[in-house]
Amino acid sequence: MLFADVKYSTRDYADSVNPTQESDYALSFPSVRLDSSTNKLTAHGTTIGTLQHGLFGSEVVLKRGLELDIHRHHGKIYAAILPSDNR
Repeated sequence: MLFADVKYSTRDYADSVNPTQESDYALSFPSVRLDSSTNKLTAHGTTIGTLQHGLFGSEVVLKRGLELDIHRHHGKIYAAILPSDNR
């Protein structure tokens, strides 16, 4: 399963009445699977990206035409892998 660790902060909007608040969230993508023999990530049988190993650890690289969308709405954090405008 794929996870995204997200830190949400109100630092840019904080003032003397509304102090900075920070929260950490772990968001899961339960339909994403890793094929460890090829390092390919799939969702519902479709390849969506790869796991690439580098000097400072591993990173997920999504296929061209996909993007990770994470946003907060009414106090809830939402995340999705969606088609991007930059195909």
